[in-house]
Amino acid sequence: DNFAADFDHRLVDDLGYRIPRILCDYVVGPGPARDLRVLDLGCGTGLCGTHIKSASARRVGVGVSPAMLAKAAEHGLYDRLIEMDIAEYLESAPAAAFDVVLAADVFVYIGDLAEVFAQVSRVLAAGGKFAFSIESADCASDFLLQPNGRYVQSPNYIRRIAAASRLA
Repeated sequence: DNFAADFDHRLVDDLGYRIPRILCDYVVGPGPARDLRVLDLGCGTGLCGTHIKSASARRVGVGVSPAMLAKAAEHGLYDRLIEMDIAEYLESAPAAAFDVVLAADVFVYIGDLAEVFAQVSRVLAAGGKFAFSIESADCASDFLLQPNGRYVQSPNYIRRIAAASRLA
């Protein structure tokens, strides 16, 4: 909540933040716009919504920060914004409801992603895409909480849970 007012400016303008654009370009790919049903996990102020809007028919954003969701609402990019923990939302979402699930810089706040990946697999329609970012580290454990309060995950762990969830 404390960062909501100038979040977009600080990330995009000051830091050259490009993760939402990269993820959205990956799931849309070249060619004509499509009518994708998109779930944006940890949507924040709606940076992914900006990049996926033209290719999507429906966008749902989920996040825990009321101030960030209010900023996202100001942009008018989402059909529905939900204040809820992403794991809780995924458990309650209908099966095969989305063509795309995005998670830009939200997994740094979650260590164990196995259940999230399993639920993403459940809510994705056949042929759907899951695009996400992580902070990766070659560590002895699957994931590790850093001194800065952010999690890193090992690439082997991500590959393993993606395969177990039929996402690979």
